[in-house]
Amino acid sequence: MVKLHHPPSLLMLQGIAEKIGHLDVFLDQKRDIKADLYHPDTLFLFQLLCLLLLSFHKGILIPDIQKISFIESKVVIVWKNRVKDTFIWGENGDDFLLFFKGISKKILKENWTEPSFLCLEKGIICLSTYTQTLTHILSSFEKRILTLNFFSEKSLPIHDLFILISSLPSEQINALFLYIAQFLPEDLSVKNASGHTLHVVSFFESPTYDFIHLIEKLHLYVQLLEGDFPIVQSITQSHTKKFLKTTLNQPAIQQFVLVQLNGIIQNQISPRLKLYYIFTKYLEKIL
Repeated sequence: MVKLHHPPSLLMLQGIAEKIGHLDVFLDQKRDIKADLYHPDTLFLFQLLCLLLLSFHKGILIPDIQKISFIESKVVIVWKNRVKDTFIWGENGDDFLLFFKGISKKILKENWTEPSFLCLEKGIICLSTYTQTLTHILSSFEKRILTLNFFSEKSLPIHDLFILISSLPSEQINALFLYIAQFLPEDLSVKNASGHTLHVVSFFESPTYDFIHLIEKLHLYVQLLEGDFPIVQSITQSHTKKFLKTTLNQPAIQQFVLVQLNGIIQNQISPRLKLYYIFTKYLEKIL
């Protein structure tokens, strides 16, 4: 199986959870956010928002992030392309503004160069979308797998599909990629998050039990589903459905997957929903 011990996404959630209680200062002091956007407490709010927005970027494992560290008052994020972002809680340095600009462009699709009241409003909308997606997964996923209704849909939801495959035993994940590889064009190549060109068939045909390598394969697989090649999308979807329907008909594997899904729900989905709820409720009180 893919073991989710301490991926960057989990470390990020832990770091956010440790800091979110600091928002009490806005309620205690009745601080007016609009009056001073560059007060350390207000900057802390924007920094926390940036991390929350990043916490579900492209899925629960945040594939673009290689590493995140919380060292006293400093946050260090290393992206897959080796670019490093850093900032200090409550400080409006050039490092934070660069990070803020990147988050605004990547996630909010805006070219903002500095914090603004509008950023908070759009951030709330984005977190609301995250919440809707995660709530859907949380409320329906196990039932759909148990009844195999998951496979009655013409197009499998990518978020659901990613979580399902990552919950399989490692042997089945490798077998899935080997199975799909035989139907893909031999010359198919794509660029990964680091900007490197990968030969898809060769990459899928190389079994691995390394967590990082398996996750990279999973995200390459998602690229095929989200890419601009309808034929490749169709091949990937149809053969994934065939493989998973057969695999999940095996009681031992189905039970294994349900146990892993419960772990993902408890460690990855439920904490996000709680953090998004706490943050948005704070904003409703202070805006």
